[in-house]
Amino acid sequence: MHKTSAWPLALVYAALIVYASLYPFSDWRDQGIVPWAFLAAPWSRYWTWFDVVSNVLGYAPMGFLLALGALRSGRARGAVWLASLACGLLSLCMESLQSYLPTRVADTMDLAMNFAGGALGAVSAGALEKLGAIDRWGHFRRRWFSADARWALVLLALWPLALLFPASVPLGLGQVLERAERALVAVLAGVPGLTGLAVPHAELQPMQALTTVLCVALGACFCGKYKGTKHKGMICDRCGVKVTHSRVRRKRMGHINLAAPIVHIWFFKALPSRLGTLLEMKTADLEKVILFQDYVVTDPGQTPLKYQQVLTEDEYRSAYEKYKDDFRALMGAEAIKALLEKLDLPTLANDLRENLKKTASKQKIKDITKRLKLVESIRLS
Repeated sequence: MHKTSAWPLALVYAALIVYASLYPFSDWRDQGIVPWAFLAAPWSRYWTWFDVVSNVLGYAPMGFLLALGALRSGRARGAVWLASLACGLLSLCMESLQSYLPTRVADTMDLAMNFAGGALGAVSAGALEKLGAIDRWGHFRRRWFSADARWALVLLALWPLALLFPASVPLGLGQVLERAERALVAVLAGVPGLTGLAVPHAELQPMQALTTVLCVALGACFCGKYKGTKHKGMICDRCGVKVTHSRVRRKRMGHINLAAPIVHIWFFKALPSRLGTLLEMKTADLEKVILFQDYVVTDPGQTPLKYQQVLTEDEYRSAYEKYKDDFRALMGAEAIKALLEKLDLPTLANDLRENLKKTASKQKIKDITKRLKLVESIRLS
């Protein structure tokens, strides 16, 4: 039996899971269905590999810490299975409670992936313990660190993540190399014999993930004159960028008047697709319309065309030759905006409630409930 910090870390990680699963903890309401009704529904038709991987990796540390705590405490019998079962029960509780939140959707696929992640972490802990890797790490720690250094090591491991909040200004603004070149030109501007230095004018591209982490860890303004969060609130006299929180930039971004409508990928690609759920359209059809591949009918007029009918390029040309300007079909973000503007949310919410009472299909009940939650969350926001 060994003294281990896996138990308190498992409790802390469980609290993080509860926070991430139920945030923002507001607008709780009874949707008229039992919390575990999602267990009888089929898997969601709209999912991405990112959601699968994130659900698995989200619960893997939980399973690892629970199994490790049991193994190091002398409870080796069934430690892996019990840790996996605990992760599954925690996920079941979170998914059931999400039935009362309008911005959350309980899903059997999330439950299965969370259980798989917890089992993967528990198996990893059992394998590492069996191979002696945990004992070797213990010997290394006792040799090079003091006896009470376990929590200091935990804080040291969390330090890079802590630097992400608040995010520094370079996050998402472009590549570091181009910035370094421009900063060097600015520094050497007054040096004799170095006049006329060529300044790159190429458009800055989004930073890669590793580069973003490094820039966030360093913390700097656009030109690099002010580095670190100690300069928070200052406006650089050289590049004019204010060192501030990322949420401030997001808030200001929301007040920019765009020359043309755009579709944010979070509302289109995220699982479940908010736009697909709200407009009751398949993600594949939405993608074709947004990417200017197909048209969608926004006003059928007196023609036999149907509202929200998706038309290919050939079908649109044929319909236009036949009906001329008697109908309207658009593509791109403009089409999505036109469809959203025609939604009457209070009327739609009432219609969905009526349909929910009339239908007996489990799949339709799940789809209607998901759409009703989204409609209510937007209407009450």
